[in-house]
Amino acid sequence: VAPPYCSKYTQSRKQFEAAASAFAGEYLESFYPDGIPQQPSAAGEPCDEVWAWLSHLSESHGDAAAVAAVANGSPTEARDYVRRILARLITFVALEHNVVGNVGSLAQDVSFAAFSWPK
Repeated sequence: VAPPYCSKYTQSRKQFEAAASAFAGEYLESFYPDGIPQQPSAAGEPCDEVWAWLSHLSESHGDAAAVAAVANGSPTEARDYVRRILARLITFVALEHNVVGNVGSLAQDVSFAAFSWPK
């Protein structure tokens, strides 16, 4: 349930997330129109790199069960899973990298934050 009031920042963030998701989806569909094939594949296939990347992410972030479930699903489910990860990474790098532990800079930028320090 959405809160009754969404700040301009929240609205902008949701628009950016939608754009990042659309970009990642179109990018992946251009390379994997039928989805990302399940591993293992023929040696040297581009999908091997995707599965290696997902395996590395799952090992470093403790999400091996999710990647295993995707690996056993359909190729289009795998592509959608990768789209969500890419969109989240794009959003994090573009919007949140300066936020972590640095709320003061947001509070000073009235065009970006929902509030500002009193003048």
